[in-house]
Amino acid sequence: MTRSSSISTELGHPLPDSINMPLQPTKNQQLGYMAALHPDIILTVFGYLTQDDCLRCMAVCRDWYDMVPQYSQSLWKKVCLSGQNAHKENQRQILCLGDHVKIVILDTFDDEQGLYRVMHKLFKWGCTQLISLEFRQCHTNDHDAFLDALTELAPHLTYLTILDHGSNIAFLPVFNACPELTHFTYQIQVEAWEASNVYDTEPLIHRSNELLPLDRATKITHLSLDVLMNNQARVYPILRRCPKLRYFVGPSKRAAIVDGDTLSNELQEYNQFQIDLDKLFDLCPEITSIKCYYTYFTFDTLGDMDTYATDSGSNGLHYLDICEDYGSDRIGLCVTRNQNTLEYLSLQPYDFFESDPNQQLEWSPVFQSLELPRLRTLVCYFIQSDADSLVALLNNCPALETLILHPARMRIDSSSIRSLGTLHQLRSLSLTYLQMAGPCFLMLLDCIPALEELTLDICSISIKSPMYRFNGLAKLKHLSLSYITWMDDNGTLDMDHAVAHFIRCLVMQSKLETVLLANIPGFEAKALLTVADIPSLKVCDVILAHVHCSMEVFCTFAAKLLDTAIEILRIRSHTSLAFGILERLGDLPFLKELYLSPVQNFGLPCEIDGLDFLGLLHKSKALTGVYFYNVAVMMSGRSINDQELSVLVEQEAPRYSVLNGTNQTPPQLKKVRAPLQYNVSIKHKVYP
Repeated sequence: MTRSSSISTELGHPLPDSINMPLQPTKNQQLGYMAALHPDIILTVFGYLTQDDCLRCMAVCRDWYDMVPQYSQSLWKKVCLSGQNAHKENQRQILCLGDHVKIVILDTFDDEQGLYRVMHKLFKWGCTQLISLEFRQCHTNDHDAFLDALTELAPHLTYLTILDHGSNIAFLPVFNACPELTHFTYQIQVEAWEASNVYDTEPLIHRSNELLPLDRATKITHLSLDVLMNNQARVYPILRRCPKLRYFVGPSKRAAIVDGDTLSNELQEYNQFQIDLDKLFDLCPEITSIKCYYTYFTFDTLGDMDTYATDSGSNGLHYLDICEDYGSDRIGLCVTRNQNTLEYLSLQPYDFFESDPNQQLEWSPVFQSLELPRLRTLVCYFIQSDADSLVALLNNCPALETLILHPARMRIDSSSIRSLGTLHQLRSLSLTYLQMAGPCFLMLLDCIPALEELTLDICSISIKSPMYRFNGLAKLKHLSLSYITWMDDNGTLDMDHAVAHFIRCLVMQSKLETVLLANIPGFEAKALLTVADIPSLKVCDVILAHVHCSMEVFCTFAAKLLDTAIEILRIRSHTSLAFGILERLGDLPFLKELYLSPVQNFGLPCEIDGLDFLGLLHKSKALTGVYFYNVAVMMSGRSINDQELSVLVEQEAPRYSVLNGTNQTPPQLKKVRAPLQYNVSIKHKVYP
């Protein structure tokens, strides 16, 4: 009787077929205890390993050398190859490759011919079923050689991403080489900006592929071209090949820089790069999302657009992120035509850092005429409008969930807010450069009962005594206040008391989890202690630029945090932390990460006591990381260096180790996982 059948008899019911399968013997049947395990169990064990772990396992013995590639295929679905190691062939890694590899990233190949050799070898190694291929910081000036290598890997390719590229490419032949392509992204290198005219013409190729029809329609639905090219010569022929296109991302602001000057200073040259929206709709009738000349550059542009236009069967524009240099009349007409489908709208000037407010477009007439029943996100960066017109627009956006408002010049008073209806769906509000007189700010919050995230940056808020009372913000979870200017008509207000009262009004009914308070005049002892009264607090980031708090206040702050759920604490202070404060923070039961850095203080470091710091490490039960930036650890009256700190921590707190940072990244102190804690790393493992 086999072992599985005996277990089946004991349980009283048959085991699944996968467990009754016979073991697959390895070459020499000398795997010891591993030979007794079912293949499904071996696969599960290998699922906890990394690719480097697999390569090390292959070095154990010949049997493992043969076995590991069979059981680790799921770990090799994604492979990243660097040009720095292109000259070294790792035979163990080669054995782990094959048609199970689906995603390949080729990173930083300075040697162009070396890139082509690796691409040909991938085909030789059996990587013939790729669905995604990504190039990072590469050069492909030999267009024929690039197309030859690409064609071998491209039959099943649906994603082709080319980032920080140092040369022009022949787009249309590339599309021919990838018949199944649906997502294409191209972004030029920073060094290539000054030579943007190079991209106005299609490179010359001589291979036989050029005989294929270059006007054949593609399957591309997502297209991102972060490069300035002549529309007639290059952009429109590309779009003509993409009749099924739904998501289009044009050049960002960073691609529109020539010799350090923005093209907005050369209006005639700039206009030739503006994609005609009507032409775009004619060439790509299924288009739903457009992002062109956006200033806030994040290159995961196709990803964030996918969250909108989820109804693939609906016609019309869902997502529009565009520069106002197109003209308020042209953009307004486009928005009006698609007002029943538009879900995301972002408007911004071409260069708001250099824009003259007196020459900006007036959006008030457009805002007053729009009705956007499906709009979920509205973003206005430095857009010129009066408060009444903006309120009229908001009243016509019943589905609005996110509002980001950075107006060029706007003062909001109570009369404007009184005409604002209740925004039942609004959950995220970000306001910058606003002046809010009287009680209008708190009146505004009363109109947003579902608000979860509130950000105020460089705003002027009027504080009067007695303050306006409100009953909102019951769902507020995230609060960020920075560079707030408090306005008081009579000048007799106790500012610290007023700020504390203001914060208390915001938090008294909410369940705040994240609080960021930075550079707020009047934010001192009372206000700081008010923050520590939030029982649901998990993340606290406080910049104490104007605060002069005594040791007693800080100790009280640390004691109050004991009654919170604080996990991440960032303290940026212009003064040194008094002895005893860090050790008190060690009593916080849930504190995982602590960040310490000084506010700009003429380059002087923030001083902390070494014994106090060690007390923190000894007492804390949950701390996993401490991050320093420009912090001096003092021992016996002098500052110790990084090496001395490492020795001190190794001797006095061996659970931790010190990792030195750079000028950009602060030194880190990480908790060392003991062997008995290895199961913790398994819990956090991302299962394949």
